[in-house]
Amino acid sequence: MDVSQTDLLCRGNKFTNAEGGRTHLFQWLDFQSLKDQYFFPLFLKTEIFNLPTQFTLRTEVE
Repeated sequence: MDVSQTDLLCRGNKFTNAEGGRTHLFQWLDFQSLKDQYFFPLFLKTEIFNLPTQFTLRTEVE
């Protein structure tokens, strides 16, 4: 699913997308509920609470 030209927040809390004969369910989750959810990568269950307060975009140009 190419989301580069999509505003995912406009789709609501739950939405589906059909791709390659499969239907995928997407859902926004509260951080507090992550410990009870089955998803990957596993480190997000704890590290989501340690996000930086500022975002820095890094690029490399050769």
